[in-house]
Amino acid sequence: MQRVRELKVEEATKSAATTPLAQWKSVEPTVSVHSAQATIGALQPPWNPDFVGRIVDLGMIDDRMKEEGHITVIRGPGGIGKSAIATAYTWKFKSCYSYIFWVPAETAMVCADSFCQIALKVIANAEEVAEEERLVNMGREFLERTTGRWLLVFDNVDEGFDLRRFLPSDMSKTHGSVLITTRKTDLDVSLLSDKTSAIDLNALTLEESRELLLKSANQGEPVEDMRSHPEYKLAGDIAKRAEKLPLALSLIAGFVLASECTLAYFVELWNERQMSRNARDASSDANGAMEMVWNIGLREVETEARQLLNILAFFDSDNIQKDLLVGPHEDPLLEMLHSHSPMRRWNRMTSKLSKRRLITVRNRDGEEALTIHRKLQAKILEELNQPDNVAERAKVFERVFLLIRGRFPHPSPIQVPEPEKWPICRQYLPHVLSIKRLWQSGIVEIPPSVKLARLISDAGIDLWERCLTVEGLELLRSAEAILDQGGFREDLLRANIHVVVSLLLQDSGIAHLAECRDRIAKVLDIRVKHHENCDPAEYTKNDDILLHNAWSDYACVLLQYNQFREAARIFDMCFEKYQRWGPPEEIPYEYAKYYHHKAYCLMYEGNFEHAVPMVEHGLHWVQVATGQSAAANRWRFDLACLVLQSGDKERALDLHKEVLEARLRLHGKFGLLTFQSYYAVGAAHRWLNELNEAE
Repeated sequence: MQRVRELKVEEATKSAATTPLAQWKSVEPTVSVHSAQATIGALQPPWNPDFVGRIVDLGMIDDRMKEEGHITVIRGPGGIGKSAIATAYTWKFKSCYSYIFWVPAETAMVCADSFCQIALKVIANAEEVAEEERLVNMGREFLERTTGRWLLVFDNVDEGFDLRRFLPSDMSKTHGSVLITTRKTDLDVSLLSDKTSAIDLNALTLEESRELLLKSANQGEPVEDMRSHPEYKLAGDIAKRAEKLPLALSLIAGFVLASECTLAYFVELWNERQMSRNARDASSDANGAMEMVWNIGLREVETEARQLLNILAFFDSDNIQKDLLVGPHEDPLLEMLHSHSPMRRWNRMTSKLSKRRLITVRNRDGEEALTIHRKLQAKILEELNQPDNVAERAKVFERVFLLIRGRFPHPSPIQVPEPEKWPICRQYLPHVLSIKRLWQSGIVEIPPSVKLARLISDAGIDLWERCLTVEGLELLRSAEAILDQGGFREDLLRANIHVVVSLLLQDSGIAHLAECRDRIAKVLDIRVKHHENCDPAEYTKNDDILLHNAWSDYACVLLQYNQFREAARIFDMCFEKYQRWGPPEEIPYEYAKYYHHKAYCLMYEGNFEHAVPMVEHGLHWVQVATGQSAAANRWRFDLACLVLQSGDKERALDLHKEVLEARLRLHGKFGLLTFQSYYAVGAAHRWLNELNEAE
């Protein structure tokens, strides 16, 4: 607790009236004692000028963080100030670290997308890497290798997902420490490190609460002598009413600051609102205090600013990009956010909301972004979900949908992976996930619609393209559930979903083979009927591609059931069509599929002389289509298996080793596909009677 003592001594040298905030106000980025250079960070929140006190808590955190390999969990209910104290720690003790990485971690997907920023920040040319899993592995390996002292903060870990994906396998051998904030009192981190601890965060002290309130009453300037302030006792009364909750106090401070009113006036408002509430609704606990603060604060927000606040409630709270909100919108509903409107309109709205502490305006890599507390989002959504707010709720969600649909890319119409779109998808995916979570949870009523199902489906297809199987399946099944809930037939959309779900399930083993077969059969039926019933003038080349893709996918299912001759006939039919569409340089993915799949049919016939060159052709064209991707590694793996069947064991081993190295780079040591390659390399050694190497 040496640092606690140092901070207390520093505080004691001041008079009793001197505020702790005054000591913290001048915190700026400092020089790292480890690297002799400025600390490198990613996504670190800005210094919070409202932060006060917490001297003992900060000292406890630092005592634990000083030990390399240590993981500390900060626990507490929403609004208690977990993220605020973690932010304060990263600034106050910044000079102790060469690297500070802040990772929003409300969901597994948001955590992964945020974690990618580590690689993008510290590894040369990482921006050229499109695959998320590879970026995650690059970031984790950097943490394992670097000799610089690092701090990793996982903020808002409130869902049960495995953080081991993001941490070095042996934290004790690193030069890092991890800080986790969570509402979960039972979050178990014992598997992450053998050095763990937890801190239960409580409300502010009465003096710290007074300090925050009096500063707001003084137009944001610190109060030199709190005890002599005429509203000193009144500040204490308000603090008690607010249960000394940091979030409630911050909102009260924002109200006083923006309204330029006295604390006495705020108490009058509180009393008036308290009297107007039904006695049975009144509560003296933390929830009652927050309810009263919302009741006062939100009612005073101007119309346009409140409309913006309603929109923000639907998006991911940690990073709502200005570019998501402001643009050349054509729909009149978004006129208030049109980029041709004077920027002072946007600035006026965000300035007012920021001054009231309802949002925070940040600058991330030169781009403006907003954050909003999740507890405030929940309150706004609760109000919108009231029976008398049906029309307003529908209008707000229509705005939300128009904004995210305008930014999130549509997938390829012929379902070909498009890596160039992945960075944009990664940027806006957290907002799609937020909307899906709200629909799924029922926190706010979002009616099912075809356009919502298509948006969720597009996000699922993006994850499929990036080889994120579990997450992609979850989104695609949600899209199906939306269609089912609304009673929408939408055969073509359902066919697109069936195709990708079946492809994802194929990666899950033979247990799902029957579902894959049934889904592909439905796709083929839909595509054939569309071809038969569609006006020839409206039937496009893309329709024809999708039809023959369905035939090809159906033939792949036949391969799983060892019906090679029937599959070969279908593949050849598709190949004739591909040749009519154009050369492989124009449609490389289609040719790649044909060569790859037909090779299996030749293998079944024992014709390895033609099977091996054919699968090599498939590998070449899939690399042309997708680059050095997971798909290319998969097809190289299949080539290795086919070469082994042909009897060339040495070459099969070499190929499997190449795939293993590539998968280690892309998926890391613990990736499922990496384990597959480890096993394959061992099996190849076994076939060569190299038992020591195999073991």
